[in-house]
Amino acid sequence: MSKEVHLSEHGEARGKERVGLNAKALRRTAAKARAEGLRPTDTNGRLRRYLDKISIEHPGRHPRIHGEHIFIFAASTLITVLNLPHEFRNAAAKARRKKFPSTDE
Repeated sequence: MSKEVHLSEHGEARGKERVGLNAKALRRTAAKARAEGLRPTDTNGRLRRYLDKISIEHPGRHPRIHGEHIFIFAASTLITVLNLPHEFRNAAAKARRKKFPSTDE
């Protein structure tokens, strides 16, 4: 997969609270989110502006959307996990389909 992801104390607590994963499972999920998650450049419109705002307000932070959560990293450390607001879930699904087109057709 990718390089190992470290968990900050806050990141681990938010992962348990918001995603419902223990540290080991959160580390695996965060590594996948960091490697394969949607970046702000993979999105557009209001979702892009929302992710850019997170990056601008907190320099050095790198948000990635994975599933219905936003994983925020600083280098290889998971800082926190946010729930993706409902208003952006359709836009995230559309961006995911565009980035990873299915081969089932």
